[in-house]
Amino acid sequence: MKPLFCVAVVIWLIADPVSGQVPGCSVAQAAVADENIDKLRTWADLFVAFQRFHACDDGAIAEGWSDFIGRMLAKNWRAVGDLQRLVVKTQQFHRFVIRHIDETIPADHLRLIIVNARERCPRKVKALCKEIGDAARF
Repeated sequence: MKPLFCVAVVIWLIADPVSGQVPGCSVAQAAVADENIDKLRTWADLFVAFQRFHACDDGAIAEGWSDFIGRMLAKNWRAVGDLQRLVVKTQQFHRFVIRHIDETIPADHLRLIIVNARERCPRKVKALCKEIGDAARF
């Protein structure tokens, strides 16, 4: 009976979220996702990363994605039309982007995001701009 208990404890420790492992995201997947954050340049890059690694959306990986989203919305606003084309493909990606407009984004970027969403929004993207602006005001 004792060896079975030990096996159960080991399984529990491996599966325990406190250990840093996210359910559905292997250690290898998390390493690749983390490594690829610095390689993101476009919304299309983020979409591909999301499709491959959305289960790894936790900790440093989640913060890296928030940082990328914050920088894109603050400093590369002209690409918001590209974002619009991608968020209409899947509601899950849409929610992912909006969720990552969060407190980890620097305040100066959040202010720029709000201004961009309010003053520089293309006509075809109005609904998304409102969501982005609202999320940046949390």
